[in-house]
Amino acid sequence: MRLYWSEKENSMLKENYNLYSKYELQKILPNRTWNAIILHAQKLGLKRCSDLLANTNPSILLQETPETYYWIGFLLADGNFKNKRLKLVLSKKDHKQIYKFATFIGIKETKENSFSCAVSIQHSAIYKLIEKFGISTTKTYNPPNLEWLEGDLFLALLIGFIDGDGSIIYQTNRNDCKLAIKVHSSWLETLNVFSLKLHNLIGIPYKEAKINSVGYAELNISNSIVLKFIKRNAQRLNLPTMERKWERINLSTISKAELGKYRINQVQILLNENLSKTKIANVLGVSNSTITMIIKRNNLIAYKGKMLKGGIYDKQ
Repeated sequence: MRLYWSEKENSMLKENYNLYSKYELQKILPNRTWNAIILHAQKLGLKRCSDLLANTNPSILLQETPETYYWIGFLLADGNFKNKRLKLVLSKKDHKQIYKFATFIGIKETKENSFSCAVSIQHSAIYKLIEKFGISTTKTYNPPNLEWLEGDLFLALLIGFIDGDGSIIYQTNRNDCKLAIKVHSSWLETLNVFSLKLHNLIGIPYKEAKINSVGYAELNISNSIVLKFIKRNAQRLNLPTMERKWERINLSTISKAELGKYRINQVQILLNENLSKTKIANVLGVSNSTITMIIKRNNLIAYKGKMLKGGIYDKQ
């Protein structure tokens, strides 16, 4: 007796044929054999990612470029890895990001339904990628060791990870923002590695990640100097960031923290020119007591030498 395909079965096949393995599809459609699934999919004009591999270039994910490392960071946050298969599923509102990734690796078709959009691929390059970065199939509970990352590749991966698992929101009753990353508690050490490397690049003390009240590892950064540093580098490296997140950070505004750091640097420069506190106050348009406080709090003394990154002077 021939079993006709119901509308529900047709819908399930259309939504999942391009995303899941043979085993997973047979679980979704338990009353159908694999041959029956393939034949009906062909009748509906459906294709699996393996049919599209001729046009793809997943090996690009093994390159040592900032854009590649951005996508590695994004996939560490939101991707799913298993053997030679990679799957990325996002909310429908982030369909542009799926298209960007699909274009990057050369996939011409993505899968969408009313709630989500996705891309899936199976290729030997995915296995090599897993080996290269030490990615576990249970990466939620077993994060890779990323302490070896440095420079632009580190920044690119971090920015991708922020786009995947981070949020950038306005602070209450303020125009500046806060970056929050909240992940499984097993990622606590990794978040601290991220924070330490990031803050060392800027030359300021790092913000420590914590386990929050519900047991997640959480890193919160509200220092506008740090947030603008990240955004400027995302622009410099021409990374395919998620606009809805980064547009909240206004590079033209100056926060109290930035103004304070600027004044510390200016006081140090003027001290090196042997100006008195009174003259420094006049130059900067502040009171003598403000200059005294800046010098005392920051242990500033006159140096002869060139200024290094972060307003620090080498001693000569």
